[in-house]
Formats: sequence, C-alpha cells, structure tokens
Amino acid sequence: MPTVLAYTETKVYNRFSGRNYFLLNWTHLHETDTTPQSVKIPSNIGLHLKAAGTWGAGGTLRLQGSMDGTSWFNLKDDAGNAIALAGNGDIAVQRDAVYCYIRAFVSAGTGVDVTVQVLAVP
Repeated sequence: MPTVLAYTETKVYNRFSGRNYFLLNWTHLHETDTTPQSVKIPSNIGLHLKAAGTWGAGGTLRLQGSMDGTSWFNLKDDAGNAIALAGNGDIAVQRDAVYCYIRAFVSAGTGVDVTVQVLAVP
C-alpha cells in the first residue's frame, strides 16, 4: 500500500532582509513513499535543496514541480541539469522554472531513508 509522507513547514525570519523564509522538511523519505505530499508554492521563488540519510542500493532523490499537483516534472539545478541526488548533498534549484507545487521524490533504489529539506526564499 503506497504511503503519503507529509512534510512540515517552519517559518524562518531573516533579520537582515526583513523577510520570512520557509523551511520544508520531509523526514524519513523512502522509495515506498510513492506519493509524498506536495507543497503549494509561488512560482519563481528561490529554492535550495539539502538531503542526508541512508541511500541504500541505487537510491536517487529528485525534486519535482507540477502545475496541477498531478503531472510532475524534474526540477533542474542552476546549470540546467535535472536534479538527481544519489548521496548526501545540497543544491540550488534553477530559479526560472514555473510550477505551483513541489515535492521531494525517491525515484530509484532500495533501502532509502533520507531527510529532505528545502529552503524557500521569496
């Protein structure tokens, strides 16, 4: 039975810019989480992805975007490459992508157990 993995959201106030940032967390994301909960988010917002945990055999994490919350596409990094992390790391998301929803998604592997954080900067 597929599971829906919920995310948590924390508002982070940046005293230097006077703006609120948002930290989104998916904790213990597995390859069996076939429908991780998506986050409704304004387009053209700065996103920075960080992932850490156990990657198992062939584990690959993607950050995906959608216009309708149903059809998903892989988001790209600043160099224009599709985001596909296969180990602990962090990456900036290409800023000119157009989407209304985002989600973290394990697209491959077995034994994957990662925590994903996305910092959204308006």
